[in-house]
Amino acid sequence: MDRVLLLIAIVLLAAAAPGCRAIVISYAADAASSTGTTYASDDDPELVRDAAPFGLKTMEGLLEKTPRHEGLLTSLASGFTQYAYAFVQSGADLADLDGRVEQARSGRDRARKLFLRARDYGLRGIDVRHAGMAARLKPGGDLAKALGEARREDVPLLFWTASAWTLAIANGKQDMGLVAELPAPVAMMERALALDEAWDEGAIHEFKSPTTPDEPTTGLTRVLEKAAAHFGLDLPRFMARVGILLAHGTTLSTNALLTGRVAKVGLLATKGFRDTIEMRRGFKNIRTSRFNVFVPPYRPLVPRYLRLPVEERVLNTGEVLAPLREDDVYAAVKTFQEEGVESVAVCFLHPY
Repeated sequence: MDRVLLLIAIVLLAAAAPGCRAIVISYAADAASSTGTTYASDDDPELVRDAAPFGLKTMEGLLEKTPRHEGLLTSLASGFTQYAYAFVQSGADLADLDGRVEQARSGRDRARKLFLRARDYGLRGIDVRHAGMAARLKPGGDLAKALGEARREDVPLLFWTASAWTLAIANGKQDMGLVAELPAPVAMMERALALDEAWDEGAIHEFKSPTTPDEPTTGLTRVLEKAAAHFGLDLPRFMARVGILLAHGTTLSTNALLTGRVAKVGLLATKGFRDTIEMRRGFKNIRTSRFNVFVPPYRPLVPRYLRLPVEERVLNTGEVLAPLREDDVYAAVKTFQEEGVESVAVCFLHPY
């Protein structure tokens, strides 16, 4: 609170003393950019949500007068990243769970724009410290050489710029140009980790590594090997120390669905049920266990001409009501071959 009152007093002084305007604005910029963990440590998230935009816009106003202020640029990169993640992207995720598809889509679009805004402030800050570095952080460039100039004091800017960049990519996977920029923030995080692995109580260690779509296990193995090497251990000794639980998350399937880059799939289904995946029962809200039949239908992963019926039927008790008709399977396989199907899903009733 004392810091906020000081900032207000400085702004009023700036208005009353035009002759000292530049000095006063500089003091105001310093005060605004050194708010520290005020928001992060507040136990009232709704208050933070309502107050954060005012603080961010105030800093943007000060930045117009002091466009090369490193503290403001760093605080804006950090502030917009945290605000977008905590209050915009999270809202979009909740809307998705509730079946409010349009709200989820618009929320993610807004989050992406805010993350890019944060990234751009971070890149400006990096350029203030190292002229021309931001321009060299482009796809296809020598990222290691460009980031070789970074020093330990650059870690906050590297971290927040890279965080905002990767989150923008995560919320804009339909933009392949943006996705192609992923190597840059990954390299920035790796450089920040090399410069100061203990920064902000080890926050950099939480950064994710890229997925390897062609062979998913390769990406997981690489992450584990890097983690082991980081702690000076070989992979077996590292795994022995991890314990009995290892959580692994990947956006591989999500990326494939969003981009449409999936194999050509054929489906074998119990006769009479091949249209179930297209008819569906609506989007299930996992918090209320209710179905929303008003959610717009998604394009089925397998078109109807590749969803082929097979005569067979097993009851939920395991009793075979109608045995599998193998001729149907052979006929379906022939059709799949003729259509160039690359993968086949088998979805029979009660196969368990």
